[in-house]
Amino acid sequence: MNLLIRNGIVAFPRHTYRTDLLIDNGRITSISSHLESTHAERTIDAQGLHVLPGIIDAHVHFREPGFEYREDFSTGSKAAAAGGVTSIFDMPNGRPSIDSVKTLREKLNRVASKSYVNFGLYAIVTDENLGELQSLAKEGIIGFKIYMAESAVKTSVPDDGNIFEAMKIISSTKKRICVHAENNGIIQFRAKKLRGLGKDTPEVHLEARPSIAEAEAISRAVMFSSNAGSRLHICHVSSQEGVRLVTEAKAQRIDVTAETCPHYLTLSDGDLAGKAHLGKINPPIRSREHQKMLWQGLNSGSIDIVSSDHAPVALEEKEKKSVWEAPSGFVGVELSTALMLDAVNKEKLTLDRYVEVSSANPARAFDLYPRKGSIRLGADADLTIVDLQKEWTIQNTELHSKTTVSPYDGLKVKGSVIYTIVDGFVVYEDGEVTGPPRGKFVSPTH
Repeated sequence: MNLLIRNGIVAFPRHTYRTDLLIDNGRITSISSHLESTHAERTIDAQGLHVLPGIIDAHVHFREPGFEYREDFSTGSKAAAAGGVTSIFDMPNGRPSIDSVKTLREKLNRVASKSYVNFGLYAIVTDENLGELQSLAKEGIIGFKIYMAESAVKTSVPDDGNIFEAMKIISSTKKRICVHAENNGIIQFRAKKLRGLGKDTPEVHLEARPSIAEAEAISRAVMFSSNAGSRLHICHVSSQEGVRLVTEAKAQRIDVTAETCPHYLTLSDGDLAGKAHLGKINPPIRSREHQKMLWQGLNSGSIDIVSSDHAPVALEEKEKKSVWEAPSGFVGVELSTALMLDAVNKEKLTLDRYVEVSSANPARAFDLYPRKGSIRLGADADLTIVDLQKEWTIQNTELHSKTTVSPYDGLKVKGSVIYTIVDGFVVYEDGEVTGPPRGKFVSPTH
């Protein structure tokens, strides 16, 4: 499609100004005021709206294959489009997970024609697949995922020897290694002890996964990665200790990036009272003291990325009486942009910083920049157009995911996605996802 966007307030690095954008064959071909194009198939008047580089959500679980009753690539990517997200990176915790070239190709065959947004795929590291890692890298995965602790779905947790060996192997591929950083021994010991004491309330989930478990795992991952010469990414940092450790690693010029999630920035353990297991997630949502440090880390540059950790589960699963049986996770890919725009309106971060952590930095960390994550000549025409002044109320029943469990039902926010544009095609407007699905498999370039 040839598309002309007029009168928008366009977000460039470190500044915004009103200008027009011309898009041709999926690329930005002209940036100038008062553009006119006689061959544009469509013109969008973005008067009063902000035009951002397409949002990149570097951490989602679209659940396919194996858990399609919770989410699949069609419903998950529709939710992403409705949330202003133009590219997602899908985590490997399906059944089977991507642990070989064979399972990667099988996944691509399943999902390639279903996605409304562009997508990258992570491969998992296990105790058994070290011989597959270099081949997986050559096949174009976005990065690797290591679970250092058991999470919501029964995941493979490699021992330290395999983790360190995997990091050495992956270092030569230049792919980034993402870690779920919690100490599995601490978590399993505390969970067993608490269950033995008969504790079974929503609050006990936080007791079972203390911040020291995150801090120890981050410290170990940084040490291993630094020694192996690999590129490291810390997923969903939730604690003040985690922020300090990442800050120290960056000061030592270790190649480490870190993400946090909107739920850690907007909710505390006190906000979850009365919500039963709706707010159960791994790592857990912690106190205001931890949240304050997360905001400081986000604004100082210690935390590079905001991702949703979109992890849908069915309502009947969340409603199980026992906290030990109710799975962790809730939807986020459709809400992340709105929650962060609301934070911009509350002056918790600037719009420039939000663009960095939601678009430019994910693209840089995973080697997609500047073709993605920026508005410039020749860049892919992935754009998120938002109204910073629009106020609305989150209603779980109106979300596009297959299962819509979240702790945000009824929350009033200021800031809304108006258009989502992927490779020059409008995939969301006027509250509706438009098709057909055209999302492409994206791979890092070195």
